[in-house]
Amino acid sequence: MTTSVQSKGSASHLSNHLDYLTICGKADSLPVMPTRCGSSSKLDFSAHLRADDVVTWPQGTGEPLGLTQRLVEQRHALPPLQLFIGMTTSKTLSPEHADRFRFRVLNGAGSTRKLTVGNVADIVPCYVSAVPALVRSGAIRVDALLLRVKPHPKPGYFTVGVMADFVPAFVAAARCVIAEIDHRLPVTAQDALVAESDIDVLTECDAGEVLMPDPEPDESLSAGGQSAGPCWPSHVRITPAGTRYPRPFLSQAIANGGCKGQAKAACPLPVPEKTEN
Repeated sequence: MTTSVQSKGSASHLSNHLDYLTICGKADSLPVMPTRCGSSSKLDFSAHLRADDVVTWPQGTGEPLGLTQRLVEQRHALPPLQLFIGMTTSKTLSPEHADRFRFRVLNGAGSTRKLTVGNVADIVPCYVSAVPALVRSGAIRVDALLLRVKPHPKPGYFTVGVMADFVPAFVAAARCVIAEIDHRLPVTAQDALVAESDIDVLTECDAGEVLMPDPEPDESLSAGGQSAGPCWPSHVRITPAGTRYPRPFLSQAIANGGCKGQAKAACPLPVPEKTEN
């Protein structure tokens, strides 16, 4: 942890930025546009990361898959790093990567659960909504940010498209912002915009993208498992669109006769039996 954050406008950040630009041979022009480094799969992370750097990227489908896969691939050639992540929905990270990475996570959501179940991740005890303020204060440190972006019609800007959650705070705090251009992203604006001058390195995405198909129920939710899904009392009426349960869970419940008709509100488990006054 640190007590202060390096903002893009601070003297300390400018000094670090100039050191970085000197390495790239571009210190003679300010403001500086990103260095173009070819495809993501060819990027040499050792030129941009330092020992004990905290590396992060947006949650879920905001993951820049080409960059994160390259980071994992190169991990043995890199100094020890910390990865700060929230929900992930890819297969990029696994417990075996703790041989070179220290994991700090917001939760065990999505495929991040593999890290928490594997007991290789430290959980940051905070509300997700508190993350931007904690990053700005320096309580959560960010040194390097990996982004997935697309050129925006507004000159001098990129959009992160689908996942802007902590991006403005991450961009302000990071010493080095590495982004891969992915033209499959939608064009969005407002807090999804990132100034081109805030990006240090640009690559071209040459990997797949993180998709989120409806999950399939595992054996615990299948008819052949020990539990064939939830079964609500007949007086309980729920609407799948109004609940917190995943679609396979509700589908199995409906197949078991547990869901009857429509409801006005979600019905969280467990449901108490109806009693007469």
